[in-house]
Amino acid sequence: MVWEMNNKKSLDKIGGLLERVAAKSVPFLDQCSETKLLAYSDIVQAHKKYRDLAKQAFSGTEEILKSGPNCRKGIETIKSTLKRKKLSSDLVTALTDLRTSYLEEILRPAVRGYLTEGKVPRGNIEDLYEKVFRLDGLIEVGQFFKRVDSL
Repeated sequence: MVWEMNNKKSLDKIGGLLERVAAKSVPFLDQCSETKLLAYSDIVQAHKKYRDLAKQAFSGTEEILKSGPNCRKGIETIKSTLKRKKLSSDLVTALTDLRTSYLEEILRPAVRGYLTEGKVPRGNIEDLYEKVFRLDGLIEVGQFFKRVDSL
């Protein structure tokens, strides 16, 4: 019975947190949607906007992302892929791999600390979750480009 109460409290705590993060992520995700729409009329501009979104998504977050060894490798791959003249499907793969590593190496341990020990402040957890939303947005646009443009 105690476990069920703790589990419910944890779910409520995470649910409220995710609602706040989702609301904060709307502007970035809207830009991702606009980029997909732009791809129908001007794929070159859409690719440029996508690069800008990727830079925005990683701006100021490198230290956090680099704290995981596999995340560090993923960031390096993404940076080199973004520097290429033409986007490639390698970027979507690198983003997907980074997301997986980020969840395992950074987010999951932080959430565990937040829920069980209260060691991680809510604001830090919100920032960590916001990075996942941004990665998801970038992955979705990249997959869309693969269908529309054959990256």
